[in-house]
Amino acid sequence: MTGEIIDERFNDSALNPALWVEHYLPQWTEPDRSRARYDFDVDGLRLRIDADQPAWREADGPFRVSNLQTGTFSGGLGTTRGTHRHRLDGLQVVTPQPTRRLWTPVTGEVQVRVSASADPTCMLAIWLVGFEESSPARLRGVVHR
Repeated sequence: MTGEIIDERFNDSALNPALWVEHYLPQWTEPDRSRARYDFDVDGLRLRIDADQPAWREADGPFRVSNLQTGTFSGGLGTTRGTHRHRLDGLQVVTPQPTRRLWTPVTGEVQVRVSASADPTCMLAIWLVGFEESSPARLRGVVHR
């Protein structure tokens, strides 16, 4: 989908599976912990953190998340390769993911309109992270030959 304009307003009652993975970094945890909780209202998509929602990854504390992403990649079970390695120590693939490049542009402009709860423990972000499929070092600008 590189090069095309994506105008996603979440006006439907379902996510477009050609654009969205409804999990947060699913390779680093279990599916029930990474799955987004959401619904649609007159303004579009509403991501939720529900009271019964488990922590995303027990090793990272009580952090809970509801997220959409546009691609997945990981190495096999127990390896350390996968999208957005947020830790360098002890991070291993728990749920291997197929390589899915749904919307992974290399250049362009992203415009987003969002709102969030005023709760001081709530964080809202749009993160543009690299796909990291070839090598973690490549994303850091170091290419080993």
